Amino acid sequence: MSPPDKSPPLALSLLLAAERFDRTLRERLVAAGWPRLSSNQSRVIAEIDGRRSQAELARRLGITRQSLHVIVGQLRDLDLLEPPGDAVRLSAEGRRMARAAGRELERLEVELEEAWSGGSVAALRGALADWLSLA
Repeated sequence: MSPPDKSPPLALSLLLAAERFDRTLRERLVAAGWPRLSSNQSRVIAEIDGRRSQAELARRLGITRQSLHVIVGQLRDLDLLEPPGDAVRLSAEGRRMARAAGRELERLEVELEEAWSGGSVAALRGALADWLSLA
């Protein structure tokens, strides 16, 4: 009989990993001179595709429209979003920050892959995308 696995459940590990990715990303962006964002602001920026309205973004993020309206206002005050319109769009500065965030996320994936001796981040990403598309 093998000893019991002491690892936390996969779902908990994934939640903790997502929080660590977000926290580390936000810390690295601040170190690079970008404004300090809250976790909610970071999530909103990650979901902006230039086509979604505030109502659609709120629904996708599982928050109220009022909460999203406050976050969007904060992001506009930081010059990361364009002025109000039908869709929520990143400003030129917001697009620059999003590119910087993308580079940092790539670095974080490399760090995760180096720490993971049993598989590839690409395989995990694919498996999660497939599974999430079923929801």
